[in-house]
Amino acid sequence: MRVMKTITIIAALSLAGCSMPTDVTYYTLCRKPPLSSGAACIASFDADKPDDYNKQNCEIFRELVQNQPLVTVTWFCLVK
Repeated sequence: MRVMKTITIIAALSLAGCSMPTDVTYYTLCRKPPLSSGAACIASFDADKPDDYNKQNCEIFRELVQNQPLVTVTWFCLVK
């Protein structure tokens, strides 16, 4: 019984530190194939950093994959 109480306390303390800051904007990297009406999102940029940290990382990755030879899909960053 004592072990279960200890585990419960540790779990509660761990979850207490998981709150998301309110001044952070999150981005998701998505792709839209040509001739398609749907998009598929493949990566989230959700670091707990203020300013444009997540946007910059999403845009850097978007540019890297978009500029590859023979890429026919459109990549974009979606604000969450």
